[in-house]
Amino acid sequence: MTITFIWLFEWPTARLVQEGHALQERDIWLYDVLPIIVAGYLMGFVAMMLTRFLFPRARSKPILISVGVCAGAVGLLLIHLSLVIAGRMPDRDIGSLGMILMIVVGVATWSAIRPAFAEEC
Repeated sequence: MTITFIWLFEWPTARLVQEGHALQERDIWLYDVLPIIVAGYLMGFVAMMLTRFLFPRARSKPILISVGVCAGAVGLLLIHLSLVIAGRMPDRDIGSLGMILMIVVGVATWSAIRPAFAEEC
């Protein structure tokens, strides 16, 4: 399934180029990088929300620490691979790194707002 998704996936800016638009760096950031970062935040937020609903007595701090360490490790690996392959960090790789780090921010957001929900109930 993942291979099919990657095979069918097309960057939004590729579609702009096919339609004859001149591509600028701003277009890459707006149409490719920003949606990836927002998706990462939503993934982290929803994952933490589901974890807290499935395991209500679980503490947020160990989850946040483990997600943070994993995101940091994957982020460093992504930076290293980008530098080895391209010699510099392409814009889309910066977006992928932002997505990985925003997963941690999504988890932290849910961890912060969860006590407020518990007090109201």
